[in-house]
Amino acid sequence: MKRFDCGKLLTAICMTGLIMWGNNTMAQESSMIEKHKVEKWSVKDRLAFRTNMVDWILTTPNIGIQYDITPWDYNKWTLGANVKWNPGTSQTFEPIVDYSILDVKLEAKKYFRQTQARKKMPKFWRAYYWGIYAGYTDYTVILKNGYTGKHVGLGGTAGWEVQLHKFKNGTLDLDMGLNAGWIYGKYKKKADNENGGFVFTEEKDWHITPFPIISEIKVALVYRFKPINEKYSKSKR
Repeated sequence: MKRFDCGKLLTAICMTGLIMWGNNTMAQESSMIEKHKVEKWSVKDRLAFRTNMVDWILTTPNIGIQYDITPWDYNKWTLGANVKWNPGTSQTFEPIVDYSILDVKLEAKKYFRQTQARKKMPKFWRAYYWGIYAGYTDYTVILKNGYTGKHVGLGGTAGWEVQLHKFKNGTLDLDMGLNAGWIYGKYKKKADNENGGFVFTEEKDWHITPFPIISEIKVALVYRFKPINEKYSKSKR
């Protein structure tokens, strides 16, 4: 009759326990890796197209494009370009009312969402943003008085976006925000002449505004292929 070996039994039990513990640890690590796996977005997922409804009310067609700086799902920085243009009207008589504008802006924005630490009831469904812009504007505006001029601008932008409607291949979002900053420009003021018409005189040469002014109010519609609810909320692993 063989002698019972307690040492071998204890060793077998310990080895079995270590193997089970190791398998469980590997499963947990695999689960964590899968959970925190970095997702890479396609070019289409990184794109957004926008148009400002305020400008359309002012009879100014406009379009903008925005692109995420990196393809990773933790990216929160974007670059964008916006153009609005109204060529005005061609007239053979002195206009009482005239409006023409060319405005080009470049923007860099960072998105973020409210956290529990910042607010008791954070609005997770909103994607807030802040950033900077630079732009160029050439304009003519004639109402009762009139001005024509051009300027370059530099300032900040801030606002928030929220999803309005989800389509099969994208989403329509609402962007509420504003731009404000300093402008460096020149202009001429309308002055009546003796023939009953007017000319642009009283010129003010290049100058900078002494304080920031609001350059754009945004109530914009934004189309994305990747829903905003799935963007700008993750942190870098």
